[in-house]
Amino acid sequence: MPRSPRDASNIAATPASVAVPLEGRGAGPRLRSPSDLTLADAYAAGASSVRIGALYSLTPKRVLDAVRRAGVPVRSFREASRRYAVVHDRFRSIADEPTAYLIGFFIADACVRLRPAPTLAIALAPRDHEHLSTIRELLGAEHPVLTAPNAVRLTVTSLELVTDLCRWGVIPRKSLRAAPPAAGDLAPHLWRHYWRGVIDGDGCLSQTRGLPVVHLVGSLAVVRAFRAWCRRVAPGSCARVHPVGPGRRGFQFAMTGQRARLVIEALYGDATVALPRKAARARQLLGDRPLMG
Repeated sequence: MPRSPRDASNIAATPASVAVPLEGRGAGPRLRSPSDLTLADAYAAGASSVRIGALYSLTPKRVLDAVRRAGVPVRSFREASRRYAVVHDRFRSIADEPTAYLIGFFIADACVRLRPAPTLAIALAPRDHEHLSTIRELLGAEHPVLTAPNAVRLTVTSLELVTDLCRWGVIPRKSLRAAPPAAGDLAPHLWRHYWRGVIDGDGCLSQTRGLPVVHLVGSLAVVRAFRAWCRRVAPGSCARVHPVGPGRRGFQFAMTGQRARLVIEALYGDATVALPRKAARARQLLGDRPLMG
């Protein structure tokens, strides 16, 4: 029986519409064995071989074999991963405040995977949904922000983007291995934006005995580099890097008092991108004193 125009438009609109349900029992429809042309039509409409295979209980390889037999070109891995747009060369160089900030934030609070696909994943607390949406905009990404009861998530697949992030130290399994970019990779005025990203991800702004405190936990290389930057901003500190503590991995550094105030002001002064609650905390700790400029 020939398809009506409505049926044909449905097939083009959604991969699930290639399903041909049989009357029967069970939780969902059973599907007739599809022809090569049916599988190829769904694939050409944008459905992945994995999704089509799930509909018909076929392996992705069998789906792709059918697509080839029908004469439909098979997408390359790069093409297949570009369902949503993103600025793939976003991190080719570190030339502005948002780029420096994002790399700092990602080295602290993102996950990079190379397999099965090169992927950047960011998961934040639900209260930071606004910030994740800002990150999505800065990436030029169309990928959806997914909401779960205890987290909001953004996942981006891009070979170029992940490759560039790895160059700047955002690597897989980075918790204890992460290292900041080399000194010459960032212009001097961009380092404060990089470190603000790191503090927004893995740092803490607090107060003890009425004095401001800036505190960072991370890998030894990252924490040592942050200490060196802090000592340039607020010379004279004798604070040292210490292990986090017994039974816990990582290292920490904290600065207190007037020098911490100088560091907080350098981090958050005139910032155009920051975690809103950390920026608010910085303003609170500095009191009525303006944040630079």
